[in-house]
Amino acid sequence: MMALFFVRRKKGSKWGTLLVLLLVAVTVGITLAACGGTPTLSPPNPTSAPDNSPPAVPPASSTPTGPGTIPTIPVETPTAPSETPLPIPCPTPISTSTSTITLEPWKTDRGYEAETGSLGYDSASNSILRWGTDNSEPARQKKAEKVYEWICQSGGYWGSGCPNETTLAAWLLFKEGGVLYVEDQYNMSRGIHYRFGRWGFNSWQLSAFTAFLNPKRDDVFNEIDWKWLTMPGDMSSYQQITNEIYSVPYTELDGRFLYWFGGDEMEWVGVREGDIKPLGPYIRTNRVDGSPFYFTGIPNVFRCATQGGNACHPPKE
Repeated sequence: MMALFFVRRKKGSKWGTLLVLLLVAVTVGITLAACGGTPTLSPPNPTSAPDNSPPAVPPASSTPTGPGTIPTIPVETPTAPSETPLPIPCPTPISTSTSTITLEPWKTDRGYEAETGSLGYDSASNSILRWGTDNSEPARQKKAEKVYEWICQSGGYWGSGCPNETTLAAWLLFKEGGVLYVEDQYNMSRGIHYRFGRWGFNSWQLSAFTAFLNPKRDDVFNEIDWKWLTMPGDMSSYQQITNEIYSVPYTELDGRFLYWFGGDEMEWVGVREGDIKPLGPYIRTNRVDGSPFYFTGIPNVFRCATQGGNACHPPKE
C-alpha cells in the first residue's frame, strides 16, 4: 500500500522510486525475521506401544522350587523421545518419537547354554534353540534369571530398567489368567501375591511360571516371546486388579490359589478329577470358554494334575 501511495504522488521521480524500494526492503526484512527462528519443542509424553500381541494361550504353571536371587540392575530414568522439527518457516511442529524398545540382549548374551539346556542364539533362525527342552528345576531357575536380566537391560512397556514386583505380577496375571472371568483373576492375583510375599520376589519363584520363562510354550525363544514380555498391549485392567490385591497384606487363605491348572492339562497327562480328589482340597471353576479350571494350595494335587503317573501316588509318610 505504501508503494502504491508513493508511486502515485511521485510519478516520474527517481528519488521517489528509490524511497519506495527502500521501504519495501525494510518491510520484508522485518517479516522474515519474525518467522525465521527455529520453533521450540516441548517433548510430548511417550505413547504406549501398539497392541500387537499374539492371541492368548491357556494358563499353566509349574511347581515352585525355592529361594533364589534376581540380579540387581540399576533403574534408569526414562528419557523423552527425541524430536526433529521440520525446517519450514512458522509451521506447526511435526515430530517423530523413537521407541523405548531398542535392545534385544537375548540375541547377544552367551554363557547360559549349559545351565539352561539350550543351544544359544542362532542368527539363521533368529531364535534361541532348544529353549524349552530342559524343564528341570535348575534349568528353569536359570532361564528365569536370564529372562529377568534381559528385560531389565532393555526396558519395556513399564519404561527403562527392571519392572517392579507389582508390574510383573500384573503381567503374570495377564498371561496366565487372561482367559478367566474377573472373579477368578482376582483369586489368581491373590495366589501370585501370596507366592512372592511368602517366599520373595526372586528368580526361584519366577521359575514357577512357564509363561515367564517361555511365553509361547514351545522349544525356541524368539521375537514373539520377546514381544509378549516387553510389549504385551493394554495392561490397565490387570494392573488395577493387582494394585487392589497388593493394597492389603496377603493371608494364609490366599494360599488356596497358589497353584492352578486347566482341565486340558489333566487330559494331556491322562488324569481325571477322581485322581486328584484323594490328594487334598481344590477349587473348580471355568474359563470364559467353559472349559474347567482349578485352583489348589496342595502341591501333590498340582503335581498329579500336571504330571500324572507316579505323581498321583505320592509315597506315604
